[in-house]
Amino acid sequence: MGVLTIRGAGRGATVIDAMQVDRIFDVKPGVQVLVQDLTITDGMALDAGGLPQTKALGGGILSQGGKLTLTNVDIVSNEVIGGSGSDGSGSTAPTQGADALGGGIYALGGTLTLNNVQVLANQASGGDGGSGGNSNYGGLPGGGALGGGLALEGGVTLSVTGSFSVSSNFARGGDGGSGGTQLQRGGDGGNGKGGGLYVVGTVSLPATAMISGNITMGGHGVDGGNGDWGGDGGNGGAVSGGAAYVRGDLTIAGGTVAKNAALGGPAGNGGVSTGHWGRSGGASG
Repeated sequence: MGVLTIRGAGRGATVIDAMQVDRIFDVKPGVQVLVQDLTITDGMALDAGGLPQTKALGGGILSQGGKLTLTNVDIVSNEVIGGSGSDGSGSTAPTQGADALGGGIYALGGTLTLNNVQVLANQASGGDGGSGGNSNYGGLPGGGALGGGLALEGGVTLSVTGSFSVSSNFARGGDGGSGGTQLQRGGDGGNGKGGGLYVVGTVSLPATAMISGNITMGGHGVDGGNGDWGGDGGNGGAVSGGAAYVRGDLTIAGGTVAKNAALGGPAGNGGVSTGHWGRSGGASG
């Protein structure tokens, strides 16, 4: 199989703008793609690109085991958004919000080579949890947000050369769903992991790497349901790694890691009691 080459006239001169219609590139297994000298912006992903899962993956680029090389490329202002859970009704339980991974790039297996790449101001947003509605179920948790800039899983082989900047990206867990009627708990906020990078595996970054100004934030825990007793408030979403969340090994040969932040989500309030007493609020993330 040959190589598909997409070559622009320079980062400022050639801009591929998806206008939030869809993600920009979806690299399938076994496909070899070279992208160079351009900017990828305003992509938006709400799904998993045909993978058998309910998560949303890769706002700008989704690589499903292909061989992808980016040279002199900016990945700017792309977003991945997990789907909201459905609300409960009668005997039907609500559902949890979906996770969102890789606001700029999501890679599952395969090879990802980055040479002089900037990943800037991308966002991963977990879906909100479904509310208890008029059922006797509590609200369910919001979805997690993993890797505002990049998310790497499935044994992907990453090679980084030249300048590499991961800056001002944002990962925010979804809000929990509100409690249902009569003593039902509010949903917990979704967790945030890796404002800049989310990595499962082993990754090495060069001395030129800069990871700065990234933020991960937990979703809001939501108020418990009102009723005769009231329901407990949901817990705020927990957070890990304003700069990076790594389940494995991350080596940085120098470089700069600065001004990143991890902010736990606020808790919900206990529901209002109409007959006995209110319930407790949740814990902040």
